[in-house]
Amino acid sequence: MFLLPHKNQRTLALAFSLLLGTGAALVSQPQCAAAAPAAKTASAAPARRAVTPGHPFSIQDKAENYHSTLDAAATKNLNAALARRIGGYGDSVPGLSVLIYRDGKEVYRNSMGNAFLSPNNAKWNLPVTSTTRFRVASLSKICTAIGIMQLVEQGKLDLDGDAGSYLGFRLRNPHYPSKVITPRMLLSHTSSLRDNGNNYIPASTSLRSFFASGRGFAGAGRAPGTYFSYCNSNYIVLGTILERLSGERFDRYMTNHVLAPLEIYGSFNMNDFSNADLAKLGANYRKPNGVRQPYVAAVDGRPIRLQPPAQRISTYQIGTNAALFGPQGNLRVSTVELSHLLQMFLNNGTYNGKQILRPVSVATMTKPVWTYNPSVPNGTIDEDNIEQYGLAMQYMSGKGTTKPAPNRPDFDLVGHFGEAYGFIGGLFWQPGTKNGFVFIQNGCATPEEDNPGRYSRSYRCEEDMLQPIIENAFPANTAKKGK
Repeated sequence: MFLLPHKNQRTLALAFSLLLGTGAALVSQPQCAAAAPAAKTASAAPARRAVTPGHPFSIQDKAENYHSTLDAAATKNLNAALARRIGGYGDSVPGLSVLIYRDGKEVYRNSMGNAFLSPNNAKWNLPVTSTTRFRVASLSKICTAIGIMQLVEQGKLDLDGDAGSYLGFRLRNPHYPSKVITPRMLLSHTSSLRDNGNNYIPASTSLRSFFASGRGFAGAGRAPGTYFSYCNSNYIVLGTILERLSGERFDRYMTNHVLAPLEIYGSFNMNDFSNADLAKLGANYRKPNGVRQPYVAAVDGRPIRLQPPAQRISTYQIGTNAALFGPQGNLRVSTVELSHLLQMFLNNGTYNGKQILRPVSVATMTKPVWTYNPSVPNGTIDEDNIEQYGLAMQYMSGKGTTKPAPNRPDFDLVGHFGEAYGFIGGLFWQPGTKNGFVFIQNGCATPEEDNPGRYSRSYRCEEDMLQPIIENAFPANTAKKGK
């Protein structure tokens, strides 16, 4: 059994009992541990009839995980639609969590299914709750962008300045050596940087040496500022710029200036979590062995492997390559914590009386920088399923091919999806209103690309969340309220 050391080099023990409302202590067991003999296993939780469909754990019926002020019909319909998402086949998911705001007030929350599926004993499964943290993939980019906008507000960074001047070395696409690459281009994925498949800029090298090799750029015909292609490396570069201009390590800056003011106690650095936090961490799942085989944890299975490793942090030099902390996708937070981020945007940069961003910064982030032009293809729409993009913000027009719901040309959204290692989540709101929602799904029974959308370019597992949320929480006659 392999266990990584925690902050103080102690062995990380993952046998924690969690009181889940059923009266049974469920233990998160290491994935590689042999199952205990039947005579020595903990007593099974008593069978129960779920008060709400999709709730195998009684804690999921409690108010902190489930309540609704929607009307009875909308509540029933939404509950049923979400419950149909839980399962092991088709476009089903292991677990999910949703929080919805209308007119700036929470009107619905629900958490269903499993956050952790023990490969050894179902008694050790863990529930998804509103406070279960998951690695939320590209939703992390929103927080990285907030940090960059804070530097703009402080006068330390010009969105249209030369990104290389902030990095301390020349950053140019070798096919366009005279074309400046700017922070605005990095934030909007129009920089001409490219990922090599899923192999982003490696954390083991400095950005200076990586780009000096000529790697990581688009070829001729894709000049900086002219073409959209979603690229995680953009945000690794931005995270490194943030370190150089702030003098703080990326994860610490995020915690001190973005997450803590939002009362978000998740982190880009798993070493910040207590052992109890780690024991409750949700896993993201895929089915690499075939759709009829069990889910397998792709991220944060057991035993927990801390990212980044503590020994790598101890030798890290600030401002060389923030990839170690994953500015593009390594944030681990819960739906409740994501809802704090949503509230900040709904309130024009303020959360709970604290100004995180100025209103002008929120407006800058949410203003489209790039729009797909089908007459002169200027972006990878077939790969990225994005028609408009701002600064870490994607747009979904009710009249476009990425429309959030069918037959709702009036309903637009701005925000971001997160998709990686089976995880699919979203943080979105309706422009000009205080209507929005966040959701998390920790896997899909079939690969996303095998489940194209029924009415849009989005994946079916995205549509199956967006459509019932919009139809039940934001019917046409109420969708424009909350301005």
